[in-house]
Amino acid sequence: MTGINTLRKKRGRKWVLIPLYMLSIFLFQEALFRFSFPVAEIRNLDRAIFWNVNPNNPELQYKRNRAKYWQSSVDTSATFLHEMNLYGFRDEEWTVEKSAGKQRVLFIGDSFIEGAMAPQDQTIPQGFKNEAGDGFEVMNAGMVGQGLVVYLQTVADLIPLYKPDVAVLCIYANDLGPDEPVVPQYYLEPELYDLCKPRLFEFIHQMKNNNPILPRWTRKSQPFLPAVPLKANPWTLNEEVLKPWIKENLASEMIKGAFNPSRTNGLFIEEHYLKSIPKLGETVPFFQYVCAQNGVKPLIIYIPSRNQVTNHYLKFEREMCLVACNDSMDLTTEAYQLHQKILGNQCSEFNVNYIDLTAEIKAKEVAKNHLYWNYDEHMRGEGYLYLGKVLWERWSNKQPTVNRTFQ
Repeated sequence: MTGINTLRKKRGRKWVLIPLYMLSIFLFQEALFRFSFPVAEIRNLDRAIFWNVNPNNPELQYKRNRAKYWQSSVDTSATFLHEMNLYGFRDEEWTVEKSAGKQRVLFIGDSFIEGAMAPQDQTIPQGFKNEAGDGFEVMNAGMVGQGLVVYLQTVADLIPLYKPDVAVLCIYANDLGPDEPVVPQYYLEPELYDLCKPRLFEFIHQMKNNNPILPRWTRKSQPFLPAVPLKANPWTLNEEVLKPWIKENLASEMIKGAFNPSRTNGLFIEEHYLKSIPKLGETVPFFQYVCAQNGVKPLIIYIPSRNQVTNHYLKFEREMCLVACNDSMDLTTEAYQLHQKILGNQCSEFNVNYIDLTAEIKAKEVAKNHLYWNYDEHMRGEGYLYLGKVLWERWSNKQPTVNRTFQ
């Protein structure tokens, strides 16, 4: 009997241990999945939704947690890696809840905010943060290649969600044109990840919705600039048409995707739109309204094209505009300074703080401290950091030049 009782006890312990063993396997697997496949707080927030505008689009391909790079081989042999967070922005991870005791500043804009042609730690938001110090947390929501329509969608979606203390809308020279921007029709209704849901189930759910949860170690970078034969490169279908307009060595790099193909005839296009009256539409009042509804201080800044402040880069511009650009072109004259003045007037009308950075950039260029690259129109890293520093100084009232009214 003693032997039988011992056997029964062993069998009883076995049946108790089996579920404990299975639970241990599940917990180990869950910990492994959570480490290997990180997710952010907001399930349906991603860089891609801002230019697709309809978050319910079944064809939407998310951009989260991927690295990309920008290069201009005719300027430098360096490539500039953009390490993206879990929402697809060139920044650290974002949290909805603010850090205790810190002010939050949200930057919205294009490649000049994202920091194209500069290292990760040399952007305008980073330059601002360097000066502001530990009392501020700064968010970089810049997106390469976007304009006013995307900016307004970003305003509508991110400001109510993250409720920054200050929202900075950066307008670059090529953002203001003949087409009136459309006020957003869709607004993000954020969906929080269910932290109690097993990561495997979450992984399957997201894959069904074209929203891959990428492995932590999958960080292979992709180029921003497409190479021929991709249709996104204009040289793919128009090589014979474009050849006469640009020097052969520059064309070769554009075809390879090693130099921005949109620079073809850039000066000619810029000369045309800078002297035209821009259609701002509801840009400023919409920005002001969203900020007011969420207790946020609005700030709009203007960054000029390099050709508005100096003729230093014209010799490089003409190599990309051999047919239409003559030697008499001079975009530093008053006729090409309309946009920042019209923008400033509208900001004054709606009581939105406005900073035009033309004077500071021009002073640097006159002193032969060239902030931009020669062929690529973007700034060098030190140029971005300088603008971040100037913004901090002017915004924090160290220099009384905010909210000017132009006549």
